[in-house]
Amino acid sequence: MAETGLPKALVAALQNLAGNAAEMATLPAGILPMLAYLQANSQKKPGRTLFVVADDNTALEWLRAFTSLHLIEHSTLETAALVSWGVIPYSFTAPDQEKEYHRTRAELLIRSETPCLIVASTEGLLHPIATDINIAEVERTLTPGMHLKRTDFADFLVACGFAHANPVERPGEFCIKGGVVDIFPPDEDLPVRLDFFGDEIETIKTFSHETQRSLGAIAEVRIAPLRPAVAHLADAIANFVAERRLNAAEAIPLIATGGGNLAGYADLYPALRRVQSIAELWQGSTYIADAEAVFARIKTITAERLYLFERCESRAKLEPAVAFGSPDALDSMLSAAQAITLSGNKDETAIWHESQKFGGRLGILKERLAQTEESDIWFFIESESQRDRLKAALTDVLEPKIISAYYPHGFSGAGITVFTEADIFGRVVKKYAGDKSISRILDSYTDLKEGDYVVHVNYGIGRFAGIETRESGKKEEVLVLHYADSAKLFVPLAHVHMVSRYVGVGGKAPTLSKLSENRWQKTRKTAEK
Repeated sequence: MAETGLPKALVAALQNLAGNAAEMATLPAGILPMLAYLQANSQKKPGRTLFVVADDNTALEWLRAFTSLHLIEHSTLETAALVSWGVIPYSFTAPDQEKEYHRTRAELLIRSETPCLIVASTEGLLHPIATDINIAEVERTLTPGMHLKRTDFADFLVACGFAHANPVERPGEFCIKGGVVDIFPPDEDLPVRLDFFGDEIETIKTFSHETQRSLGAIAEVRIAPLRPAVAHLADAIANFVAERRLNAAEAIPLIATGGGNLAGYADLYPALRRVQSIAELWQGSTYIADAEAVFARIKTITAERLYLFERCESRAKLEPAVAFGSPDALDSMLSAAQAITLSGNKDETAIWHESQKFGGRLGILKERLAQTEESDIWFFIESESQRDRLKAALTDVLEPKIISAYYPHGFSGAGITVFTEADIFGRVVKKYAGDKSISRILDSYTDLKEGDYVVHVNYGIGRFAGIETRESGKKEEVLVLHYADSAKLFVPLAHVHMVSRYVGVGGKAPTLSKLSENRWQKTRKTAEK
């Protein structure tokens, strides 16, 4: 990690770009996370900035880039990703734990007045934001000298979604041992240890989650929730059950457990809590990257929700207008945002371009560098082994300027070039738990058994029939889904996020969808009008 931050020439080039409205209008996707980050951090008076991108994966990629840049620049600017809950609408499944955490954190920042940089996906924008809990009730900043009952604090941590573990090794874990409380806040690089004298916090120190040894004292630590607050929803759940006349057999997990199990939360919380749209809440600057893709995604999501609502048989289902609100206000907000068009490498008029991709072919990279007269070339390489490999390959050409940090995609222009690990070596495997995220995410198909009912976001309800290898120009593994009239659908594992386990009510087997019917297309066209 460079102690002096990012290279001055790189920072200067991007700051000049930020001040040029004409150049800012069309940019390669790779430059945007760094540009957004530097622009937000360079303001004399820290402000609030929202960048809208097309999908959840891009938003989480940006957030990981922000985290990496934090470590280089030593910035204190708050960053977050407003993503979806990670569930298919009307499936009444539990939220994806990583997305649940990131969304909960982003919602709190949006409601606050804290200077921040937030990246939001289209899906994330289309979910309402709960506003019925004061931020102070679900977020605490702890300092030495503060008085705190450990039993009450343990209840608070559990309500926030932290899990008890001994020893504490992963983000989202805590442990109370006499007068010592260990916590691993997911926003921190290291877990923290609180030493108590009675009910008073004497010291707060970081410690190694590998050796469990204390490291250094810190002035404060903030404890933010990992999941939405639900402890206060008992009465709202009871009223909802009465209004809908749901019997015990129809109680989805959220209802049956009084909020203990969050399966169904993403589908029902707008009826249980006070909510507002981000268009009503957001105060700050707004940018939209690839507006055409974002608006097209809004239409697609709206059509999908209407289709799935009509196919859902649960009496607990909410009308799309209730569950998600109207997209009209969001359209107005996005139309007023500063738009950035994404440029391709074929756009000869653009000043900035995506960096060349080498896919591990270091010989071609070597030739490229031998022919260039550029001196401002940097390599963002997170892996130590790949850094060594790059140095060895380029030893007789140049000594590469390597920044030991993650960045998603490179870019070039105005006399500078940034290459990333993905550009040089190909796909970079995403890091999860034990890193900075909350949980190790498993592909959903690993939990399925043959015969389980599933929901495909485009084709409705089917039955899982296993995994097989098929050839269509190349060999690939696919999920086999059976539909009505003996029809089959083959879903590549790369598209497994389109499939979710079906959660029904009342023990009744659902009706399989027909692949041949055109109801989906009609629904999509209706929603897009």
